[in-house]
Formats: sequence, structure tokens, C-alpha cells
Amino acid sequence: MAALSLADMYVLSPYQLEQGIILTVQEESALADTLKFENIQALTVQTFRNGKRNPLSWRKINEPFKSVIQGKPEPVQAGVFSFGNTIDVDYLIRDDKTPKIVDPMTQQVDDTIVTMTRQFNDAWVNNEPSKDPDAIVGVRYMINEEFPGQKVCANPAGNAVLDLSPTGANYATNISIFFLQLDKAIEAIDGKKPDFAVCNSTFLTHFRALCRDSGYLKTTEDSLGRQFVDYNGVKFVDAGNTYEDTDANGLDIPIITNKELYDGTIDPTNGNSTSVLFVRQDKKHYQPWQYAPLSAKHIGELDDGVTDRTIVKWDIGHIVTHRRSLSWLTGLKFM
Repeated sequence: MAALSLADMYVLSPYQLEQGIILTVQEESALADTLKFENIQALTVQTFRNGKRNPLSWRKINEPFKSVIQGKPEPVQAGVFSFGNTIDVDYLIRDDKTPKIVDPMTQQVDDTIVTMTRQFNDAWVNNEPSKDPDAIVGVRYMINEEFPGQKVCANPAGNAVLDLSPTGANYATNISIFFLQLDKAIEAIDGKKPDFAVCNSTFLTHFRALCRDSGYLKTTEDSLGRQFVDYNGVKFVDAGNTYEDTDANGLDIPIITNKELYDGTIDPTNGNSTSVLFVRQDKKHYQPWQYAPLSAKHIGELDDGVTDRTIVKWDIGHIVTHRRSLSWLTGLKFM
């Protein structure tokens, strides 16, 4: 079976409850909606990461071909991570006949799925084994630990941010530098063909303006009516906000923060830049997988005679085969 997107899971699901939950995930997460999951009913999967390539030899007439052994592939394993929640609602709330604008059971399920989806987005970008060993490892951590050569600093000097604020010094020059370094991050991907890029809303707002001013602006629209910036065939996706949504001052808490240093390190005190992650997604590069598709089951009223229960679960993982499946453009200062 081909890798499944959430849209595929929606079509394949025979259950209305499950379809509603999948649709909520799609609406809440452009990132999750962009991923395509291989169905692999196993607790771990294995791939072989490409080794060093050795040159082959040309031959003279009447000479045999030589046997040149390529670098030994490196075996890599990834495990499944189980994510979900039990949603319990009191039967009195379930059976209450008061006219309602919003059904409380539906609201409880929606709130749970929104939280779940945003936590997935956050883990996909930011998680480290030391933070939450029970969640998937974040792409930033993968690049830092396994593929540090795939990081591109927006400032060619490599030790400072690139100031792209409209009132900043050398704004026009820095725009040219930005597009050069953006292309460099794209070209760091195998085949120079990332499928998508993950960023925050601050980047997207300024990127649209930069593309518009430079004549590069192109947008695409998905089945849900969302518009995405498309640059040289790369779709830019907003990672969105954390499950808390806003802080005590009512300000957004983006999953990809604007408080990074030039190298992508998060520093709430001194950081003043953001970054963008690029991904090539297929079996030979970066591949998400799932033990089974996202599912929801209404258990009904429990033996306690009080609780009405629904269980939502999604058992997922991801793995990188090619060393140039991911890249990371860091040090973009917009404010």
C-alpha cells in the first residue's frame, strides 16, 4: 500500500467519528496534513543509510571490469511512539437536553484533538530524547546530532543573524543574500528537491512580502482552501502555535520561535531570529510511518454508570535514510 496522507485516511475510514477527528487534525495542522505515512505494523522499522561512494573504473578493450565495493550502508532503526488520549464525559452532560450552540461532548473531543495535534507538531520540530523520551524525536535534534553539515546560516559569515527587518541597515543587500542562502538550503537537499519547508507565521508574513517585492510570489491552495507560498516548487508550511496557544500577555507561542540564535539554538533572553526546516519525503529519504492509521473508538458508558468514554490513538514514528533528506536555514531576523 502507498503511504497514506490524512486525506487518504479520511476517505478510507468507515466511521463518522473517526472522519470528524481526522478532519480536525487536517484543519489544525498543515504540517500533519502534508506528511504521508507508510503503514508498517511493527514496533520498530529499519533502513540502511547510504555509505561513502567509491569511484568505478573505466576499462580497456579485452580487459574485465573491476569490482569496486561501495561504502558499507549504515543500519538505522526507529521505534514507534504511541500517542493518544481517553476522553471521558459525565452521562449527565451527555444526556442534558438544554438547547446548546456547541455540544459539550463534541467540544471536549475537539479540544483534545487540537491539543494532541499541536503537541505532535511541537514534538516533530523540537523534541529531544532528554525532554520527552516517550515522544518522537524532533527534526531539529536529528539535524544537530546526525546531519550538522545540513545547517545553513542565513548570514554567510556563519556567526551572526541576517537582519531582514525593513528598517535595518543594508536591507536591500540583505534581501539578495537571503535568497542566495535560501537557495543554498534548498540545494543542500538530495536532488535539490525538498517537498516542503516548515516555518513560523513571522517568517511566512515577511517571506510573502519579500517574494512579492522580488516577483517570486506564487501560491497554491489545498482541499481545505488554505493558501501556501510556493517557492521553486517548495511548499512552505506554518508549524503553528503550541497547545497553550498564547502566553500570560496574550501573545502567540509559536512552535518555531523567534528567539533563536544565529545557529538555531533557542535562547529566550538573547535570541532574535527564526529558522526554516526543509524536507524531502519518500522511502529513500525522510519517511513517516504508522503502526496503524489515526483511529477513534466510542467505548460508551462504563460500568461505573457515570462515564461515557471515547479513545483516540495514533502510533507513529519517522526515519531518515538519505543523509541529505533534511536541511535547516537558521539566523533569520525580521524584527
